[in-house]
Amino acid sequence: MEEKMKILYFIHGLKIGGAETIAVEHLIALKKKGVDVALVLYDDRPGFLRDRVVAEGIPFCSILPYCSYSVFGKIKRFVCNKTVDAAKKWRDIVAAEKPDIVHYHDYSVIAKKLCFDPERSVMTFHSDVLRAVGEGGGNTLSVFKTLAENGMTFFALSKKMSGDIGSVFQTDRIVPTGNSIDVEKIRAKAYDKEEFLKTLGIPSGAFVVGHVGRFHPIKNHEKLIDIFNAVLKIKKDAYLLLIGGDHENRIAKIKRKIGDLGIEDKVLFLGVRSDATRIINCFDALVLPSFSESFSLVFAEAQALGVRCVVSDAVPEDVFVNDNCFPISPDRPDGEWADLIIGEKRSDHKGDIFAFDTENVVDKMIRAYSEVLGENDNVKN
Repeated sequence: MEEKMKILYFIHGLKIGGAETIAVEHLIALKKKGVDVALVLYDDRPGFLRDRVVAEGIPFCSILPYCSYSVFGKIKRFVCNKTVDAAKKWRDIVAAEKPDIVHYHDYSVIAKKLCFDPERSVMTFHSDVLRAVGEGGGNTLSVFKTLAENGMTFFALSKKMSGDIGSVFQTDRIVPTGNSIDVEKIRAKAYDKEEFLKTLGIPSGAFVVGHVGRFHPIKNHEKLIDIFNAVLKIKKDAYLLLIGGDHENRIAKIKRKIGDLGIEDKVLFLGVRSDATRIINCFDALVLPSFSESFSLVFAEAQALGVRCVVSDAVPEDVFVNDNCFPISPDRPDGEWADLIIGEKRSDHKGDIFAFDTENVVDKMIRAYSEVLGENDNVKN
């Protein structure tokens, strides 16, 4: 019997975010298609994505031991970061798992030089390539360049990312996979707007502006609040729903801004939600004024639901498929954003949302994995 190829995913952790969600969805889809998969986390913490990995029976391990979010857990994590020999732990994991391919979903583990045979390594960036390499600090760029020179393959989420990878790392080993969403599942499980708004105490018929994303500076929540304030000047029945976790206490800063504008009763913080995608269907408009986006999974999900979207022009052009979606610079006046959000104008974007469907993207990935292995003499027969 022919042995399955074994793909080992490596990501920093399973906090809530686009990269983490995609990694888990792909692992599940790959397993269903008969691929032998396993997951390595650098930092193992609690969360519903971790719970999902367990529920799906996907084997996983971690460089650092499991740590809770309690004070004791934080102390334990700090000590382990200082004392655990990450390189040895990684070598032990590789020896035990014997993967055919290691697929990295986080630049930080590469920066720590927890590397594998470059010819059987795949990297997916889930943020702007130059920003990711810059955030890695130190010699991250040189490490990646060396890996690229020695045969690493890169999966690219957009045409822009393909170009950036090619120019930064001087490689043509690039597979344009795009990002993925389960279109039919998203549509089938969407919440009814009126019923959901009732649970929040929002009046029936209210105009709902929404944003999904952690409170990181790159998401530009300050601009978002200014845009919503401009919307309120036109539509008094508007509400803003903010979904996402905190980052370095930025929620407190955003709440102060909202208070200064006197619109506290119009903005709801929903926190981290496992049902975020289902809530998107309740938005009259998704607004994303990010400074940088590699693909924007949330934007693709909103398009699957037919929601009007007004997003930063940092989102790659090839992610736009619906004619009620508009790119606009974060530098443009708040009123221009508001006019697009409220208006009925249509764009000339016409594409196929199923190009991003998980089934199609994962099939493309499997073909790419097979090609990587076919070029390597050490592949299992």
